[in-house]
Amino acid sequence: MKNFSGNTSNKALSFPNSLDEIDETLIKLSSDEPLSLELSSSELSNASKTPLLESSLIQWISTLWGFSKSSFTLNQPIQAGHWAQLASSPASTVIALHPPGKLKDIDRRAAALFKKQYFENQNKWPDLAVSESAFILCLDSYSSYGLPLQLYPDQLSSNVTNWDGFRLFLDKLLNSIADESEIRGEIQGRANSLSTILFELFKNTHDHARLNVDGSVISESIRGIYSRFYPSSQISEYLGNQTVDSNPLDNYLRSILKPAPKKSKWTPSKRDVSGFLELTIFDTGPGMAAKWIGTEIENHTQQEQYDAVINCLKKGNSSTTSGTRGFGLWRVLQELIQVKGFIRIRTNKVHVFRQYASLEKLHMIHHPDGHETPQERFTDWKKQFTSHLSDYPNIKGTAISIVIPLGAL
Repeated sequence: MKNFSGNTSNKALSFPNSLDEIDETLIKLSSDEPLSLELSSSELSNASKTPLLESSLIQWISTLWGFSKSSFTLNQPIQAGHWAQLASSPASTVIALHPPGKLKDIDRRAAALFKKQYFENQNKWPDLAVSESAFILCLDSYSSYGLPLQLYPDQLSSNVTNWDGFRLFLDKLLNSIADESEIRGEIQGRANSLSTILFELFKNTHDHARLNVDGSVISESIRGIYSRFYPSSQISEYLGNQTVDSNPLDNYLRSILKPAPKKSKWTPSKRDVSGFLELTIFDTGPGMAAKWIGTEIENHTQQEQYDAVINCLKKGNSSTTSGTRGFGLWRVLQELIQVKGFIRIRTNKVHVFRQYASLEKLHMIHHPDGHETPQERFTDWKKQFTSHLSDYPNIKGTAISIVIPLGAL
């Protein structure tokens, strides 16, 4: 790949093609290594075909941005009208909204105008256009203008909306990512669960991700919600093209779209599943483990970090002293059981998941009155059947992804 900075020692990067490649890329890099990344529209477009990849690239980009010598270059010099193309991809939008010091060959006035227009347009969202994905961003350093009205209706107080506000937001979100007749009826019975999941996860970024572990304000804090609807036909095609060992999400998708018997090639059986909905809540904060521990995580083992993440999920726990009871993330796990969902957490050196489509009764707590609740237990992404962690690189912030099937199971 071409070198963009004129320095032959720069390492040029391409966009990862899978979730595992994100970790593989970062584990090979040093934070003080000169890097250059070309923003390729074709690579960003291809990312949308792989479940969870497009949203995960936001976290990858944010991590690279923190590297002291990294830089980003577009395929062509930015003209005033070219900024709109950046806003079509979550990862490139995040780059464009950062201070322009690491983005090469740009007009700073055009960058400032893009930021202003982006948030003006975001506050008008959703428009009449329907697409398979949508995302909404908070740029905390951009005064109240960086807080979307859909999530912060009272921008003078900068308070996040309540559960009812998220219920209304969910309706707008679903209308913007798929035809109403296609998923509206299927989602109604799960709307309350999804609203709770969105509310609790996003409020967690508001409460915990805007400050560093020492209490200082994160100057380039970006938080947001990404959503995508994957039709079953698209998922079937994606699974049929996989030639490498399956990751946990692929296995989960296969467990929903079970293969027809006596087929040599993977082919889904006829089921009443119209597709899958992804909801990813992300931030560029210190990470769940670091926030719980209260220090940077360099001197803490991955097991200690995993234990810290689990503590964040336990009922009644909270890393703040604000008086909140810490029921939010624990409640998300309860709701996922109802919708047979999948959850993935990537934060600090922790990469774990849990799914409720099969073996949903595994790791449950049985109470004397007969009801059950899930243990706060997750499984390692690579090993899949154990919570003993593989070696993962440190990544910036937290990304929590939810995937649920739509239709009869």
